[in-house]
Amino acid sequence: MKTIELTGTTSAGGTATITHTDFVYGTLEKIEVDYIDGTSSADLAFTSEGVVSESILAVTDVGTADIIYYPRGLGNKIADAGAFTNCAIPLWISGKPQVSITSGGSATSYRFLFYVTDE
Repeated sequence: MKTIELTGTTSAGGTATITHTDFVYGTLEKIEVDYIDGTSSADLAFTSEGVVSESILAVTDVGTADIIYYPRGLGNKIADAGAFTNCAIPLWISGKPQVSITSGGSATSYRFLFYVTDE
């Protein structure tokens, strides 16, 4: 398993977009949020930016404590491609991990760890 680290600091307006420099390929197992030095609860949007941008997870009012998320998606049925409603599967990531922060407080530092199992 590899760990992809993203770090950044919000602007005076409480926003930031942090994008990893390299493409990452594999199964996303979990995302860890380290809320380094703030007192404001942020909204976070995790995506994979590549040829196609893919949403991974959106969290509002995340709080100020460190937390771990295990994003999952719904699989598709073979017969009609409809989504299963009773099971979830890990997400495949194939792009540059990105986090967009809003309402994150002025000059607040964050660290995000993406744990990815190699293909």
